[in-house]
Amino acid sequence: MMHLAGPERLAWCKWRPFRTFGRPVPLPRPHEVIDVREPSSFAERQLGGVRVLTLRAGTEIWEMAVVAIDVPVVMTALAEAESWVPDD
Repeated sequence: MMHLAGPERLAWCKWRPFRTFGRPVPLPRPHEVIDVREPSSFAERQLGGVRVLTLRAGTEIWEMAVVAIDVPVVMTALAEAESWVPDD
């Protein structure tokens, strides 16, 4: 989720099959994409059609499975959230 006027502009929601999404977890700034890679483990390959995005958010390193077609959208959202400045 992206909320440019919020204190944390991006939030991650855990996907849960056959249920609603999990509670939003804010991704603290700054955001930096470290790597985008093909699935490398059996468990990752079972997700099908994803890329694993390694991201630094604040002081933490995150790994997220992103549907391959959505990788450019996620990369753009991260860049926009990092560079967006509200109008005064």
